[in-house]
Amino acid sequence: MTQGEFHGVIVNFDEEETMRSALYYRALRLIEAGFVVDAHIMILATWNFARFRYVTTTFDLVAYENTIKGIATALTSFGADEFMDVDLSKNKDLIVTAFDELSKFRGVEFTGASKMLHLLNPRVFVMWDSAIMGWNGTVPQYEALDIIKSGFWKRRKFAKSGLGYHEFLTLCQDKFSGLYSPETRKTLAKCVDEFNYCKFTVPLQGADGEDARA
Repeated sequence: MTQGEFHGVIVNFDEEETMRSALYYRALRLIEAGFVVDAHIMILATWNFARFRYVTTTFDLVAYENTIKGIATALTSFGADEFMDVDLSKNKDLIVTAFDELSKFRGVEFTGASKMLHLLNPRVFVMWDSAIMGWNGTVPQYEALDIIKSGFWKRRKFAKSGLGYHEFLTLCQDKFSGLYSPETRKTLAKCVDEFNYCKFTVPLQGADGEDARA
């Protein structure tokens, strides 16, 4: 992976994914203004719609707010660290626990948990979805992807759990080592998600009849 290839994907992302980008930056502005839960619900209701739609009238907002407050406090231990600076091995228990606590909420679950962790700390947490996780498509469909054919990534099914997410972060930290964000308003963790989204999610969209981002 070269910085040039990485750069080419990231600098075009906002123009190609206008709605997704607009929602993301709006969520960040809400968080900056102190409306953290509002930002989370907005992203869950759009990016995680395939799951969140079933709980729009029953979602336990109070319990969720208390959970993210506790997780946010725990995550302060990362300080100002960026994705490549974080000692993932040392912080394994924290990451696994935070992911599993979030994923217990119906409507959040294993794809939404990564998105919510990213909103809590955009510098450290990389988002994933069922396509990136290796669960959305057949073996031949994955083998046909350019990112697989190039040898940069091997198809694998990450466990739908905090342990699986920690393994994913560890792999991303290794694969994207030495790269940097080409845009000042995007963290490297967000750029890695955008790259993965373009290389996995977009070409596999609709595989197995489901929304790959959910």
